[in-house]
Parts: sequence; C-alpha cells; structure tokens
Amino acid sequence: MFGWFKKKAVEAPKPKKMDLSKYRMDFTIKAICMYERLSGRSFFDFAEEDIAMLLYCTFYVSNDIEIKYSIFEGILENPQFATWAASKYNDILEVMKQFKKDSKDEEGGSGSTQMRMTDLATSLIVDYHVDAHYVMYEMNIWEVEPLYEACDTMVKKRYEEERLWTYIQVLPQIDGKKIKGPDQLIPFPWEKEVKKKKTEENLKNNTYAVKNLIGRNINDILKKDGR
Repeated sequence: MFGWFKKKAVEAPKPKKMDLSKYRMDFTIKAICMYERLSGRSFFDFAEEDIAMLLYCTFYVSNDIEIKYSIFEGILENPQFATWAASKYNDILEVMKQFKKDSKDEEGGSGSTQMRMTDLATSLIVDYHVDAHYVMYEMNIWEVEPLYEACDTMVKKRYEEERLWTYIQVLPQIDGKKIKGPDQLIPFPWEKEVKKKKTEENLKNNTYAVKNLIGRNINDILKKDGR
C-alpha cells in the first residue's frame, strides 16, 4: 500500500496541451514601439538578449490579453509554447534582418542608433496626419522610413514656397544688399544643417589642399638646395 502511494506521489503530471490556434503573433509597428518603451533601446539596436521581450510585446499587442512580462516569461518555459514562439520569432527575425542598421556605419561611430521607430511612427501620426491605426497595425516596417522622408520633403517644400511668397511681398521694404534671398530672410533648421555640413566639407578640402601645397613647396625648396 505504501509502495503504491510513494510511486503515485513521485509521478510528474503531464503538461496540459495548449490550444495555440487562437493566438496570434503579428509583428506590427505597435509591437516595436512597445518593445522600445519596455527595453529603453532603439529597435534598430535590437539585442539578442531581448528576444523574450520582443516576443512578449508582439504577443501582447496581437492578442486581447492583459499579461505582465514576468508571467509571459514563465509561460515561455512550457515546451509547447516555447516551440511555437520560437517559430514565430524566426519569422520575425527574417524580417528584422532586412532593416537592422549597422551602428558601426553611423556617423560618429558611437555604436548606438539614435533614431527610434517610435519617433518615426509618432511623427507620421502627429506631424503628417497619417492614420494612426494604419501606422500602428497595418503598415509594414519597410514603409515607415520612405513614407516619413516623403512627408518630410513635402512639408519642407510647402514651407519654402510660403517663405518665397513672403519674401516677394516684403522685398520692396527690405534692403536687398543685406538680404539677398528667401533663405536669409527666414532660415530653416534643415538649411542650417546643410550649410554646416557644406562648411565642414569645404574646410576639410581646403585643409587637405593647403597641406599638399606646403608639402610641394618644401619639396621644391629641398630640390633646389640639392637635398
């Protein structure tokens, strides 16, 4: 009798089979924004140790279930759920590989990308009035950056056109020698950045030219002296 009881006591219960057909793992912009918020890291700087966190954000956004990250980590210990989530992660990873930026190629080589998907998505919605539901739940990742750049270019062009008409209207009242164009009347931030980069490039080129000129002059002098 006691032997039977002992045998029954040590038998591990079989894990209950989960019905995963009702769950989704939709990799949306909303999930990426949630990941950036939770991890404090840009999506473009995604780290391998954040796999569980990315899966959690994707699962949370895709399903109408209120669940904490700590509980989700416990669910991942279920072999059946872990296998299912891993297959979904592999699908996500294949998508991410196409859009992950190499931080070493970024200017300054800081090793960290400043741009966040959250900033791009928020700007599309708030600044450029793109439908919020479309951005967060329907837009593909590859659409975000080109759409943002197109909207940004359009807005800049509109501002520059409005400034041109303002310049034409006030031209009779201003000194044309001091203000020779619309960009001097109202300089925009993006124009200042372009001018700054152009100045830095010119300075770099001039420095290189001066060094070469000095080098040639010194070589000429040495040749004349027979050295």
